[in-house]
This record gives sequence, structure tokens and C-alpha cells, in this order.
Amino acid sequence: MLDPGDYVLFRRGDQWTGEGNLDIRAVSGTEPAPVTYGAYGPTTLPAPQFRGIRVTDASHITLRDVESVGSDNGPCVNVTEADHVTVQDVTAHDCQNNGIHFGSRASYGVMIDNLVYDIPSNDALVVHSPTTLTEQTKVGDHFWIVDNRVPGPVAEQPVDVATGDDTVAGSLDFKVVGNRLSRGSNGCVALGHGTSVAWVVGNLMGDCTTSETAFAIGVSGSHQDNSGTLYRISGNVVFYNLMSSVNTYGEAPAVPVAWIEHNTFVSVIGARPVFRAAYEPADITLSHNILWTTAGSAHVGLPSAAVISAMDHNWYVPGDDPACSIDGQSLADWQSAAGFDAHSSCATVPGLSLPTDVEVADFD
Repeated sequence: MLDPGDYVLFRRGDQWTGEGNLDIRAVSGTEPAPVTYGAYGPTTLPAPQFRGIRVTDASHITLRDVESVGSDNGPCVNVTEADHVTVQDVTAHDCQNNGIHFGSRASYGVMIDNLVYDIPSNDALVVHSPTTLTEQTKVGDHFWIVDNRVPGPVAEQPVDVATGDDTVAGSLDFKVVGNRLSRGSNGCVALGHGTSVAWVVGNLMGDCTTSETAFAIGVSGSHQDNSGTLYRISGNVVFYNLMSSVNTYGEAPAVPVAWIEHNTFVSVIGARPVFRAAYEPADITLSHNILWTTAGSAHVGLPSAAVISAMDHNWYVPGDDPACSIDGQSLADWQSAAGFDAHSSCATVPGLSLPTDVEVADFD
């Protein structure tokens, strides 16, 4: 029987890699005194290694300084039916389905300072409502995904938040902050399926897309009555993308509201606009960004100018095509027709250069 404030520590250098896994079940700490599962011994030795870690029916748990590898029955770390769980300094890789996953009835979760790579199916850092159950169960609110490293490769996205559908309401309050993400085949950050009130702030993302349907950052207002809204995308550096750096899309009746500010977006192979709004209605602020395409594709693509509520102080960097394209128009024509971007520029940026292939390869 564990009490609040207790520690369960495993010796560094040891391995538990049989058919079982570390199963943390029916354990509860308190806010000032969580129950901590971690490691002891010389830090020169590798972290204790497990073949899968499960946290369920638990509260106020800290899992840290361990490794989960090769789970063949689900995620490397799977948190369900639990609240106030912190996963910190965990290495997770080569698991069958997702890296670190918060699922059914989880809430108040934190993923911080983790290393996740080589995920052959689905995503790396995940908050998901389960879709394999006969009746879908809700994921709760309040998740922080902070200062993690995902060098890839990842079958889908390094960060994926999908918490609702046509019948289940999504969740509130997500912070995706300060992460280093790369080599997702279908984007780097996806916020969708009812997810609302989300920040994507201060992340570094490179080589996010290998699929021609992908995006580096995708935010979605769908599904239907459980649509999500209120997204803040700020201070990110996104480079070396095949497709759009940011893609927003949604469905009525909700109106996706997004503030996209103070980012640097570089698309070097792009076949789609650097920023793309796919559907109406929307309420988008696009300001103080650098948008650079080197492939002659558009800088901004819109279903209509009506989805923009504010747009100014952007710096559009021309690529192979010497012009800058906003909604199919030159910057000057766009300024005149739409009345936006009065203080924006179409020119090269002094001191800003494309990353070399070596820099991209060494991103992790």
C-alpha cells in the first residue's frame, strides 16, 4: 500500500523487458505529495528499462527517469482513467502504437522533458479519445506538452491532440510549448476533433512533412456540434516543409478562432501555401510573421478574405518566383483590394538563410 509522498525507485542499468510491464494501478498521491516512480543509482548508468508502462485508476502520480521500449500491446506509456499525472524525463521508443499517450478519462496531464523516437504506428506525444471502444469515452481537460524532444521518425505526428467527435465533446486547455519536433510523416502538431483553447508557442519544428496532404501545424474546428476553437500559434520556428506550415480548417456551427503571430515559417519544397485556411467560417489574425517559400507556391491561401479579421506586419520572402502571393494576388494588389497588410513587406530578410542539409539531418 502506497501513501502520498512515497517513492518507488528502480535501479539504473536494470531491465524489465518480458511480456509484462510496469503497471501503476489504483495508486493515489496528493497535490503537495504525489507518488513518484523513478530511478536510483549512478546517473552514468542507463535508465531502468521496461517493456511498456501503464497508469490507470490513479491520481497525482509522477513517472520520471525511466525508459519504455518495444511494447507490443500498445503505447510505450499509456495513461487512462487517471488525473494529475506527470510524465517527465522518460525515453520512449519502438512501441507498437503511440509513444506517450493520455487516453480515456485522463485529465490534468503533463508531458515534460521526454525523448520519443522511432514510433512506427500513430503518434509520439498524444492526447486521444479512444476510438476502439463501442462507446467513446471523453478525455478530460488541461494538458501541458512542454520541452520534449521528438527527433522521429514518427508514423504520423510528433504531437497529436484529438479529443472529440460528432457525438463526444472535445477538451479544453492545451499548452504545446518549447518542444523540438521533426520527421513526422503527416505533420508535427495536430490539434483537432473538438480540441479548444490551445497554445502552440515557442516550438522548433523541422522536416515535418513527407506526405503531400500534410502540414506542420494543423488546427481543426471539426467535428460538427463539438467543434473546437480558440488557438494561439506564436513564436514558433518551422522549416524545411513539403507542404503548408500552418493549416486551419473547420466546420459550422463553430467558428475557429486563431491568432498566428511572431512565427518564422520556411517551406522549401512546398506545393501548398505557407499558411492555408481551408474552409469558412473562420476568424483569423495573421501578424508579425515571416513566411518564406522557395518553391514558387503561394505565401497565403484563403477560401476568401472574409476569414481574416486582422493581418499586418508580416514579412513575405519571395522564393523562386520573385513575387509574393497572397490569396492569388501580389502583395500590392492584396493590400489595395482587401485593406490588410498595410505595413507588410515582400523582400528578402537580412541575415535569414535556409538551413543546410547537414543542419536538417542534425536537428535532433
